[in-house]
Amino acid sequence: HIPGHLCVRVARDHLITGDMWLPATTSTVTPANQAAMAGIASTHCGVKLYIDSSVRLLGLDVDDCKSYPSHEAIFENPKRMAMRDLEIFQERFQLLYGVLKEHSDTPMRVLDLAWGGERGAPIWKLESSLYRLLMAHDEAAAYVHDLVLLGDLEEVEPERYVHTGRTALMDHLNASLERGREQYGHLEFRSYRHSS
Repeated sequence: HIPGHLCVRVARDHLITGDMWLPATTSTVTPANQAAMAGIASTHCGVKLYIDSSVRLLGLDVDDCKSYPSHEAIFENPKRMAMRDLEIFQERFQLLYGVLKEHSDTPMRVLDLAWGGERGAPIWKLESSLYRLLMAHDEAAAYVHDLVLLGDLEEVEPERYVHTGRTALMDHLNASLERGREQYGHLEFRSYRHSS
């Protein structure tokens, strides 16, 4: 879940993906302040770089690999998994930018984004767990970091942000996803089942 994560190809037919893509969920993007505790610079963190990593995998010759995540099911065709992650990001971004629009005038906190804005429709799974709320807050912080860097949010007072009306992060994702769909939209995700 931190920058520097590697996917390792073994014996041409196997790709160990770890937490990069998980069949049942989208992986967590670690915020810069937490990555800093591991000595990782904030310039090496963020949602945009996570998206770019998925796009980079799409350019590799791994179509026929079996992929091994750190947990959940082994799957075939990691390119489809990368596309699925980008598609989930697109769904998430629609919710995220809905919350940002609520904060064109009224400053927003990271917690407002994690909680899902005025509607209280969380972008991340909160359930009724304090742990889930902390995870959502940390991931929302990763998004806020990129949104500020790209100019979609402006910090107007310490840890308070307003939406600038820009959509640079979403535009980057949409362009990446469009290119991916043109080349890899036909791929299907297949879980690998051991036969005995």
